[in-house]
Order: sequence, then C-alpha cells, then structure tokens
Amino acid sequence: MIILNLKKWTTSEILKNFMFKKNLKSAELARLTGLPQPTVHRIVEGDSIRPHRDSLEALAKFFNITVPQLQGIDPIEELEVTVANPMPEGWRKIPVYNWDNVVSFAKSNKSEIQTGRAETLTNADVNDAGFLIELTDESMYPQFPAGTEIIVNTEYEPMDREMVVVYLKHLDKAFFRMILFNGAERFVRPLNPDLMPIGVVKLNLEEDIVVGVFIEERKKSRRSV
Repeated sequence: MIILNLKKWTTSEILKNFMFKKNLKSAELARLTGLPQPTVHRIVEGDSIRPHRDSLEALAKFFNITVPQLQGIDPIEELEVTVANPMPEGWRKIPVYNWDNVVSFAKSNKSEIQTGRAETLTNADVNDAGFLIELTDESMYPQFPAGTEIIVNTEYEPMDREMVVVYLKHLDKAFFRMILFNGAERFVRPLNPDLMPIGVVKLNLEEDIVVGVFIEERKKSRRSV
C-alpha cells in the first residue's frame, strides 16, 4: 500500500479517488447523497468554482470525511490505493485535448499521443490513445451544443452515420461530424440544419484522417450549485 497525501489536491481529485474506490459514477453519487445530478457532476469535474456549503457537507458526510478535508485544506490520513490496481477495473485516465492537440495527433498519423491541457478519468469504451474534447461551436446543434464534452475512441473504424472527429487536410483543421458512406466514397456533414447542405464535405481518403469515433458525451450543466 502507498499513502497519498491529499493536502494539496482539489475537491474534484479527492472525490474522484473516493468514487473510484467505491466504483461510483456521478449519477449514482447524486442519488445516494440526495443532491441534483448536475450539481454533483460539476463538482466532480471541477467546473464549480465555489460549490454551496450544503453540497460539500452532503458529499463529505457520505464519504465520512470533513468539509476541509474534501476541500483539500486538511489532509486525509488514510486514502490508500494498491500499487498493482490503483483504480477499479475498466477505469482509465485519458487526456483532455484542445483542437490543436487533435490536429497534431492526426498529423502524426495517430501515433503520437498529445499531452493535452489536463487529464480526466472514465470507464467509457475508449482505447489507450482515446481522448476527451470540448465542442466549441454549434455545428452539431441541437444534439451536441457548444460546451458538450465528447469522448473519442481512436481505434474503432467508423460505420455509416456514426459521429466522428475528422481532420481535413485542405483546411488544416479538425471537426466533429457525422460520417456518411456512399459506396467507396466518404462524406462528413454537420447536424445543424442552418449549415446544410454547404457543410457536406467529401473526404480525400489519401489525405484526410478520421481521428476517432464518438463514444460518450458529457454535457456541462449551467445550473448554479
């Protein structure tokens, strides 16, 4: 066993460690604590800058720690993780990319995993080179509005009408799009009807790269906590 000193850890990191230990997801933790699911999700993901005291007290009570410990102010003496199995089976760390990271990853022919701006933990069906990316425009609205975070598996081959992240060489940019098959030809298109049909692009199969297939989404809540 090794003991982790959490004195300098964030509330998000502390919660994630306890959740992994108990194999809990945000929705289940919300149900068990009686808190709104968006509130728990924002605190767990670190999106809530100043969570309400009542929310912190409910979470701390559930994990049998104090609020200062949950905030990383006071140390947690016995948060133990085995060296051989630091998290429950099926969970993994993946990088949080920006779109420049996606472009660099594509240009390396998907061989050089980017550091990203952060890391997140997930039990989604994602491979070692998978990543999370936040959508920054409304091209996939209404199903995927700006601010939606998506998790991408870079190993799967896409199927017709699946959502993919694709690098278009002639624009030197990456996009989140639906892929369409027409015999041997491949097209990508946005979902926003305001961008149709001009948004349809035929892929150059020699130059453009399907970076990965959409696996899971995380919609950020704007609800105050």
